[in-house]
Parts: sequence; C-alpha cells; structure tokens
Amino acid sequence: MVAYLILILVAIYFVWIVFMVMSWHTTKPYREVGQTCNISVIVPFRNEAKNMTALCHALKTQEITSFTHEIIFVNDHSTDGSQDMIDMHLPHRLIHLVGNNGKKKAIEEGVLASKYNVIITMDADVIPSNRWLATVSDAMQSTGSDLMILPVEIHPGYSVMEKLQSLEFMSITGITGGTAMLGDPIMCNGANLAFKKSSWMDAHQKRSDGHLASGDDMFLLHAVKKNNKVIWLHHREAVVETAALKSWSEFFAQRIRWSSKSKFFKDPGTLWFGALFMSIQVILIGALILALTKSTTWATFGWVFLFKTIADFLLLHAVTKWAGKKWLLMYFPLLVLIHPLYVITTTMCSLVYRPVWKERKI
Repeated sequence: MVAYLILILVAIYFVWIVFMVMSWHTTKPYREVGQTCNISVIVPFRNEAKNMTALCHALKTQEITSFTHEIIFVNDHSTDGSQDMIDMHLPHRLIHLVGNNGKKKAIEEGVLASKYNVIITMDADVIPSNRWLATVSDAMQSTGSDLMILPVEIHPGYSVMEKLQSLEFMSITGITGGTAMLGDPIMCNGANLAFKKSSWMDAHQKRSDGHLASGDDMFLLHAVKKNNKVIWLHHREAVVETAALKSWSEFFAQRIRWSSKSKFFKDPGTLWFGALFMSIQVILIGALILALTKSTTWATFGWVFLFKTIADFLLLHAVTKWAGKKWLLMYFPLLVLIHPLYVITTTMCSLVYRPVWKERKI
C-alpha cells in the first residue's frame, strides 16, 4: 500500500514537471514591438564595493533610444565604501538608509523616491546585457503587465562547485518560468524584477510580511498575482547574470535563508508545489532507506529514482537549451546524487537556525 502511494505522488510530480517542460519548448521568445515606457531602476546595496564598478559599466552601456530612465542606488549601511565606487559619470541618485532596516526597507525607500510608474529592482552583484533595459521597457509597455518576472542566471565559473550551482539554479529558473508560463507563477527573484509602482503601492497596503527581513520579491509576487497580470519575460536579453558563491558554507547559508521565509507563505500554488517538491525529496531518501532495511523492494526505489531523474533531466535540458548552456548537463549525474540531501538538510536547518546575511541575523 505504501509503495502505491509513493508511486502516485511521484507520478503527480512527473506529470507536473512535464507540463512545465512543454511550456519551455512551446512558448515563443518575446518579440519587441517598439513600444517603450520610462523606467526607474532601483539598486539596494550593502557592502558591494567589489561589484559596483562592473554594474555601473553595464548600466552606462545600455542601449536606450526612445525612453527615459533613472537609477536610484539605496545604501543599506555599507561599511566597505560601496557608495564611493558608484561611477560619477553615471546619472543616478543615492539614498542612504536611516535606521537598521535592511534590504526590504531599502527597496521601499527607492520605490517611494522613484519618478516613474514602471520600476525594476536589481541586485548590485548582477550584470545585465546591453539591451536589458530596452527589452524590459518594451515588454512592460506592450504587455501591460503589473509584474514581470525576469530571468536570473548564475555564471558557471571555473570550479565544479560553481558549475553545479549554475546547473542547479537552472532548475529553479525552470520552475520559475514554467509555472508562470502555465498561468500560476510561484517564484520570482528580486535581483531582476519589474513591476508597476501603482501595483506595488496597492500590494504594500495588503502585505503582512513587514516583520521579516527578507522575501521582498516573493511576498510582492503573491500579493500582486491575486488580482493583477503577472508574466514571465521569455527573452534572452532580459537575463542578468550573477557569480556563483565561492564556498559551501555561503551556499548553505543562502539556501537556509531562502527556505526560512517559506513557512510564512500563504499562496496556494506555492504551498502546493513546495509540499510536492519536498515530499519527492523525502520519498526518494525514504525509499532508499526502506530498500536497504528490506522494508520495501528495490524496485520501488528504482521507479522513484527513475521517474524523478527523468523529470528533472527533461526540465534542465529545456532550460539549458534556452540558455545556450547544454554542456552543463555533464554535471547532472553529480547533481542527482547531492540534490535531495541538501534540499532536506537546508529545509530542516531553516526551522531552527537563523543564518547571517550581510553581517546580520535574519
């Protein structure tokens, strides 16, 4: 009986992933139509001196034609001189946060200070393409979206660890874009996110996550999507790229931080998929333990492993093909071995451990 229940859950997971894979293969890339809108770009930062020069260069070299934009840097109590690294030849405004309130407050201050109704938030450690701003401006104007989920990728780097991070993050991109293309977006990333100021203001009045230090992006998505138009921008020029983390301790701290906010989510789609995703990881490890103790057959574990692996591979194949990085799939066998273990570990740790982020407990 237990074996049948396990296989049913795995079958549901497999079918759901296949639907997302189909959306990746059938959705046509967005085509610019020449309609643009003015944009406010908000960059909250804390101790990003090493990244500020590259970001400023990328922002200076944007291909901008028929629209106006502003760049608002919000300094969240940097102690490494990040604010001094901002290129003075880049037209911008600099806001210094008062009070120890963190990134969420930094974004709020930026939004309130913005001049235009269309806003993009980005992290200081990302690099956009030269047509990033023009592409987002065109898409926001032509689609009339209230919130637009934009792609984020991790640079593969040189080490195996960095390449594994890049490939693993492709799976997150697959779910982020796939669920949005299916009409029920459950994830987004504040490192590259566009929305209307009016929609943000309306959602801000209804949100109840003010006591949390992180999660500004996800809670905004969940509030906006209830009564507004949210889409995924399926366009390579909309991608921003960030560097992989250099140590496993940084990686685990990041994932624990991401997991720690999930217990406050109330969005049905996010909760449903989160429960299914976590169940599959537990089932896979559980089926292995039961097979080793002869409490169930190796066939049950084999079917669970096979269907989960095929589903994950199909999703990663679709996303890496779209990203032009199919070569990363050579690291898929290694990812298969470690993925369930760290997913379960970081989820359990998030229940009892408060990680340090930007020299703060969150």
